[in-house]
Amino acid sequence: MLQWNWIDGEVLTIPASLVKNKREHKLFLSSFTKKQIDELQQYASSDFFFPSKYSDSHQKNFTESHKRLSDKMKISPWTPRDIRRTCETQMRTFIRDGEGVSRVLNHDISAIRKHYDRGDYFERKTEVLTKWTEWLRGVIKDGDSNVVKLATFRGRTKKEA
Repeated sequence: MLQWNWIDGEVLTIPASLVKNKREHKLFLSSFTKKQIDELQQYASSDFFFPSKYSDSHQKNFTESHKRLSDKMKISPWTPRDIRRTCETQMRTFIRDGEGVSRVLNHDISAIRKHYDRGDYFERKTEVLTKWTEWLRGVIKDGDSNVVKLATFRGRTKKEA
């Protein structure tokens, strides 16, 4: 349900109304991440990153796309939660800031802390996401045959200028 208008420069802001803890969630977008988003946006045909093929709304059910992507990548079925779990596991192997990683993933904090601690920890999340981006850049190389471009995989074409 990500929307293009949630991006302002180097910041992605997920509205409080859509976050489980009901607090706005801001994330830093590195230049590398911004480049990937800009590339995906060239194919945008709606306000949503992942629009439904059947209406002008977001993709609620990705079963068909998920199966095609898994088949193309020759991997076992997975869920969005698997991606989140994998990100956390990988981040924690080389980023020694468990609290920062939890803040990036917007994990719930204890009842007492969430009542008193109202900080958004943007700088700390930025540090974690910068390290994460550096790691990803080392893993993902241009021209890597294992990288599947999401926009082209979903059959999108560049929007007319």
